[in-house]
Amino acid sequence: MSPVAAVFLAACVALASGAALPGSDPCEDGPSYWCKNVNQAEACDNVDYCVEKYWTPRNDSQPLGTDKCTEGPAYWCSGADAAQECDAGDYCAQQGIQLPEATPKPLGSDKCTWGPSYWCSSVDSANECDMMEHCQAVWDAAQATSAPETEQQPLGTDKCTEGPAYWCSGADSAAACNATNYCQEIWKATAQP
Repeated sequence: MSPVAAVFLAACVALASGAALPGSDPCEDGPSYWCKNVNQAEACDNVDYCVEKYWTPRNDSQPLGTDKCTEGPAYWCSGADAAQECDAGDYCAQQGIQLPEATPKPLGSDKCTWGPSYWCSSVDSANECDMMEHCQAVWDAAQATSAPETEQQPLGTDKCTEGPAYWCSGADSAAACNATNYCQEIWKATAQP
């Protein structure tokens, strides 16, 4: 008897006796099937497992899908931040997944990177960004050179208000904008002149 015929015969005997064929029970598909919804978890007798491992108490006003941790291992092990957020570092390590380093904050999310338009907008902002010395010099210079109200310069004519992109474009602009110390730190961090 050929191997194919033997498998076919075994399947026929299994069906005739009422036994399920391997793979025919969706509960064998694991948590991706069980924890898809409460009905499937109940049918597979895995509600407790799904509650413990996958489902978190949900605020009814929170739309489904807003908790990234419910996306499973594809999200949990996508980076160090996600593993920490979802408390899945051990799981990822057990699976042999090396986590990428923590992702940097999105550009612009730190207001102190916005430059003098933010730093020097108030004393609080200058203190928050540790730029009081710079802002005080800017404020003093502005007060000493301020023109009468009728003769104000148009916005944007002072290149130093463009922020670090202009200041740190060279040593001359850094000096002209009283930002040499700041730019030296940036140049050191980015290995620029």
